[in-house]
Amino acid sequence: MISNLVDRDLFHKCQESIDRDADIREHLRGLVKDVEKYNRQITAVLQGAHSVAPEKFTNFDGESFDLLLQQREALDRLAETATKYPFYKYNGIWSRVMQNAVFVILLRDFIVNEGETITSRSTQKTIISSLATVAKKLGVESDDDEVTDPNAFRLTLDEYLHGTISLISELARLATNTVINANGEYSTVLRINLLIKELQSGFLMLNLKNDSLRTRADSIKYDIRKVEEVIYDLSLRKMILQ
Repeated sequence: MISNLVDRDLFHKCQESIDRDADIREHLRGLVKDVEKYNRQITAVLQGAHSVAPEKFTNFDGESFDLLLQQREALDRLAETATKYPFYKYNGIWSRVMQNAVFVILLRDFIVNEGETITSRSTQKTIISSLATVAKKLGVESDDDEVTDPNAFRLTLDEYLHGTISLISELARLATNTVINANGEYSTVLRINLLIKELQSGFLMLNLKNDSLRTRADSIKYDIRKVEEVIYDLSLRKMILQ
């Protein structure tokens, strides 16, 4: 009889393992939702940059910074729990949210720094924060750190690169809206053009193994084309000198 050949306790233990894994995933998803909530709120604040002149970009500094502090607390709670479990088993639960968190940090950096550049009439070059710097701002470790615990919660290189590509797409959109609100000041769109072209050059140096990352990196050329069309139109109207 089957009962003599198969120990039913085996399947009871399997079900217990399945239930335990489901509980862990549900708990992690709840913590991830808290982080994503702040991602959305910060993004909503920064969207205001599409409706104002670049010299007013600094207006988004204070509110977005306060939300970043709250986001960091939510990330602390997620990291504290996630570190108890195998990192790559559950990383897929929060990976997209971490990509968005990178995007939020990089976009905020650009908007605030660009506002300061315009108001101070500075010619400083926009610097994109590194993987380690973004991770530090989020209050987490990164793949750049010497992590002794393989299950330690951290920002991965893929997540950072995905967030950077999202930034490029958003800056292409911002370039168009900046021209509409510029009041004759078009230096921002020129800096965006230079920045995304330098970022594309960096991506072209990478031998990307991740299929989704490679596909998204290939799409950068379309964002560059959008910005080039804006600059070409400004040039034809003799609003800028190339």
